Amino acid sequence: MSAFLAIEHLTVEIHNTKVLDNISFEIQRGTRLGIVGESGSGKSMTARAIFGDLPSHAAFTGKVLVEGISILELPKLELDKMRRSVLSLVPQNPGLTLDPSMKIGRQISKALTSLDKNASAAVISLLARMGFEGNEAEIINRYPHQLSGGQRQRVAIAIALASNPKLLVADEPTSSLDVLVARDIIEVIDSYSTSVQSSVVLITHNLEEVADLCSEVVVLYQGRVVEMGPVAKILSHPEHPYTNSLVGAYTQLFGT
Repeated sequence: MSAFLAIEHLTVEIHNTKVLDNISFEIQRGTRLGIVGESGSGKSMTARAIFGDLPSHAAFTGKVLVEGISILELPKLELDKMRRSVLSLVPQNPGLTLDPSMKIGRQISKALTSLDKNASAAVISLLARMGFEGNEAEIINRYPHQLSGGQRQRVAIAIALASNPKLLVADEPTSSLDVLVARDIIEVIDSYSTSVQSSVVLITHNLEEVADLCSEVVVLYQGRVVEMGPVAKILSHPEHPYTNSLVGAYTQLFGT
């Protein structure tokens, strides 16, 4: 069976510095993969590569294949089509992606794949799935600045899920949130993935989130894949020194 997502020998250089160095991994449809590593390890660049959004000044070799399609070689129109039907991204900071001048309901409806007479019902349904149940009518008429950080992140996820993507890339979706709100966000992603059997790539520095959501994990260190495999195996028997330090910190905080 061919992989749903495959990264093959991907190297990304910016100003002659390797941000990603010959990384390779793959997942099957419906798999939840965590990518962990310290700041500067290449996690977010990996997310951008999967979404076909490398910086214009970046040079790359290798491939990113989604359903056999080479994402980094697609013309813009074809890539936009993929982003409407297959790929979707939850960004680190929703405040940078939500339009401050547009009400929440309108922003979500613009992301729907079908803008028919049932668009309003679809927006209400999405907000309910994001944890706004009973409060949807109020939320759709608010602007981003009238929402809390956790609420804005839920809206960003609603926009990402509006197209019913087969692959959701979540780039540190809880980095600016408190522990309880962060847990809710992971549960929302878990619920969506389970309900439609979508694949998830979770970019994070938090092994607890990986343990809660993912079945597979890739460990990045200085732009290289240093370890990968089932989450349970990596947590119980880390081999690389960096992975061992991550697991040690995780075990101290959350136990075995």
